[in-house]
Amino acid sequence: MDLSSASETATTRGTYFALFLLFGLGALALTIWQGLTSSNRSKRERQGLADFNHNLSDTLRAVEKLIDSEKGANDRADFFNSVISQAKALMPLASPRICVYDLEGADKGQSSAVYLRLAEYGGRADPPRSEFTNDEDWGRAAIAAAQGSTIWCVDDPAREGRRVQRNDEAMWKSFLAVPLRFDGTSRGLVTIDTARKTTFTNDHKAVASTIAMFLTFGMRNVAEAAADVRPEMRSLERDARLAALVRRLSEGRASMPQREGETDGNDR
Repeated sequence: MDLSSASETATTRGTYFALFLLFGLGALALTIWQGLTSSNRSKRERQGLADFNHNLSDTLRAVEKLIDSEKGANDRADFFNSVISQAKALMPLASPRICVYDLEGADKGQSSAVYLRLAEYGGRADPPRSEFTNDEDWGRAAIAAAQGSTIWCVDDPAREGRRVQRNDEAMWKSFLAVPLRFDGTSRGLVTIDTARKTTFTNDHKAVASTIAMFLTFGMRNVAEAAADVRPEMRSLERDARLAALVRRLSEGRASMPQREGETDGNDR
């Protein structure tokens, strides 16, 4: 009725009504779009969580296998390979490569003697650096990351200066590094790189921390098994008790008074 009126007031009211209707339709469309976006995001998150749990089950089986093993060097290598194989599926990155480094020489008390040695790697076929030493800036940076307690994310290597060395023909574009620690001691470093330049998110960091947790579990179990001398000590104690018992029995037999008609077994 306002739009059909020729009066100025009616025209003004009609304009306000049209603007109100336009903004109302825009708000409704925005609400629907946000709802659909949120619903799709929730579906992706639920699917991602389900995929993560399914992939994690194989890693848990590798943990159970390690627990039941003798925890030797071969068992350690098999466990690392299993975790690295599953980590490729856990980590939402393009063509990832996972490398595990042992921190060596930390018990010598000299910073110059500390270095990182490649233990295992998997993912892409291009071989990683075999070690990081204190001789170069990038080696010192990697060792510092292993001795630290936070995740080191390198989205763009060019911004890191001499702290990161990347050859022009290298396949990796970005990486993150997580220290491996237990019992308050630095034990190594796990690096996860990707063939596509990536800005790492909190989700990437969370998955990387989970991978590091499993690797640390394996390192701890093997280290504790190697340092556990209780089975050997129990065997030695058992042999010592047996020897003492035989000695006491022999001494008791030698001092036992003989009855008439009995011999000590030496009369022949």
